[in-house]
Amino acid sequence: MKVGFLPKVFLTVILAAVFTFSFSFSAMACPGDRFKNPFPDGLPDPPIVYQTKPVSELPESGMMCLTFDDGFSKEGIIRILDCLKKAQVKCTFFVIGSRCLKPYPDLWKRAAAEGHEIAYHTTTHTSLTSKSDEWIKNDILAWEKIAKEVLGEDYVIPKIARLPGGAGDRTKRILKCFNEMGYTVIRWSADTLSGLGGTKGNYRFPKKVAQYVLNHAKVGAIMLQHFNSYDDKSVSFYIQELKTKYKLGKVTEALEEAGYYGKERKADWEKWKKWKEREERRSRYPFCFYSCFPRAPYQGLFYFSMISLKRRTNSLRLNFSAVFAILCGLKVRLSNFRTAFISAFSDCSLIKRPFISGIIISFAPAEL
Repeated sequence: MKVGFLPKVFLTVILAAVFTFSFSFSAMACPGDRFKNPFPDGLPDPPIVYQTKPVSELPESGMMCLTFDDGFSKEGIIRILDCLKKAQVKCTFFVIGSRCLKPYPDLWKRAAAEGHEIAYHTTTHTSLTSKSDEWIKNDILAWEKIAKEVLGEDYVIPKIARLPGGAGDRTKRILKCFNEMGYTVIRWSADTLSGLGGTKGNYRFPKKVAQYVLNHAKVGAIMLQHFNSYDDKSVSFYIQELKTKYKLGKVTEALEEAGYYGKERKADWEKWKKWKEREERRSRYPFCFYSCFPRAPYQGLFYFSMISLKRRTNSLRLNFSAVFAILCGLKVRLSNFRTAFISAFSDCSLIKRPFISGIIISFAPAEL
């Protein structure tokens, strides 16, 4: 029995709805701890690792970190935040407490809301080499208090620190002082300011700064820049190229990925990261079934549905197969799914019909 075009369209929509909601409800009803937050109160602070030298690069992480220091220039903060938001890149900001964090609370709240981390860089940009252990620990506590006042009590302070000018970050006494407070001291692998001869050298030219960053970029690099009129203008010249070549992220993420705090912590981080990624996918797409069931059967069903599409170009079963292929494709998370689907079956009469094509495109994200 032949089925008319409009009934097929109607049945296709019904089938899509049935599949979507049935899988969604099944996913929400899945029992077990597999889908629960492994750390409801957040991942605890990392264990103390006593340093003999500061962390200057993390090649084991497979990442590259962009870091920005100080925070004196309001215009510089805005320009850098805008560039990073456009590129969808997260960074680490080492900000001076009373001189920079306090004056621009709205900007730093924006930075935290956009996923960047704001970390210790002393309260007044004072060299720590001549300071006592007690003074240093009190300064850390004072900076944390300012951070909570500006960013809110719920802000999780990253336990990393960068010393002004790196002064004292190779001194065992000072390193031990920070480690006892639960902090890891971070240095850098390349610095645009000193690397380009300061403000009297090529550092004055944003394109020269951008080229310096690209020349010194590598897996594990920790790049140091500042919130000023030279560095902030350079970001737009290099960020897209850097993003295509390297996995960019925050320093705390790189430490965890590198297993810096030990195997047990690494295992906890993997659980936490897996849960966070799953929650992010669920927030991006209304389909929650794809994270609930094993991947392999759906991969097989996806290709089976594709074969059905090729063999049944004008039937109700073709519509059924199309919807099923889309749902299975979401499960296996094929990259460029929409483009691949449409280009592979552009000869099918189903795809050529605008209304049905609209349904397919609405179901199929461009990338997963």
